[in-house]
Amino acid sequence: MEYMLELFLLVLPKGHCPLDSMEKIKKVVRGLGLNYEKIDACYNDCVLFRGREYEGLDNCPTCGEIRWKGCKKG
Repeated sequence: MEYMLELFLLVLPKGHCPLDSMEKIKKVVRGLGLNYEKIDACYNDCVLFRGREYEGLDNCPTCGEIRWKGCKKG
């Protein structure tokens, strides 16, 4: 969603108030008829944790990096 905020900042005319919260961004995205799905990705960009093969994993099958942000590899 941070990238979406950056995109809005690029396309909005100068002087317009940027969207400053996730809730405001979600409201705009919904208003445009768009949906989004949160998908976890390996920190090292090895895999997306989705689909039958990867959705239940806690660690990347390629590099072993932990799936959850803020957690230390252990």
